[in-house]
Amino acid sequence: MPAAMTQRAAAGPEAGEARRERLDYIHQMLVELRVLAVDTEAPMLAYLLEMSLIEAAEVVKLHELRHELMGGR
Repeated sequence: MPAAMTQRAAAGPEAGEARRERLDYIHQMLVELRVLAVDTEAPMLAYLLEMSLIEAAEVVKLHELRHELMGGR
């Protein structure tokens, strides 16, 4: 994971953008891991990763809604 992804972001507009970037990174990794699990014929692992993908999508939606309601802050 890039060093920038492991650091906590400061408060302000940049913090929201950094959080969104981290969420996108997590989602991308989950997609790749799920593909690997399916290819490896690990159905339970693929299922759990799929559930994680759904949760990650919900977190992104919530983040975007919060951002929108706060006027882009």
